[in-house]
Amino acid sequence: MAEKQWLINSELYKSYFNTIRDKLPPKFIKIYDEENGFHDCIIKEITIKSIERKTKRDTINFLIVLSNGTVNYFIEFKNAEIIKMNVSSNIYCICGRISWGYSEFEILDNKKIKLSILCDVINEIELIFDNIVINKKQV
Repeated sequence: MAEKQWLINSELYKSYFNTIRDKLPPKFIKIYDEENGFHDCIIKEITIKSIERKTKRDTINFLIVLSNGTVNYFIEFKNAEIIKMNVSSNIYCICGRISWGYSEFEILDNKKIKLSILCDVINEIELIFDNIVINKKQV
């Protein structure tokens, strides 16, 4: 029954995602699609970077480095307002490495982007931010 509900929810989200994909940067979407939503890419590094500004309040960028084994992806989430990370154990991780499992994007009423990443059974990341920048480099 749980698997049936998962499939129903997955189809509902797929329909929603198709309505918002044009609100995400084309370069990001192209790579996201090519990498099957980064499913099982290893999270190699997470960095929180404070951006000092003279005329406005400082902002925070959240950076994730992912690897599929042959390519590293450097993803920067610009002007992150909310960063929630529950990375409490690597017991359910493949070979003890935290990976990007399943993710969902949502466009909020204030035009911010919300990203929820399920890493495994208990570890997850949630971000609310303005924009995404992605670059890649061969390993």
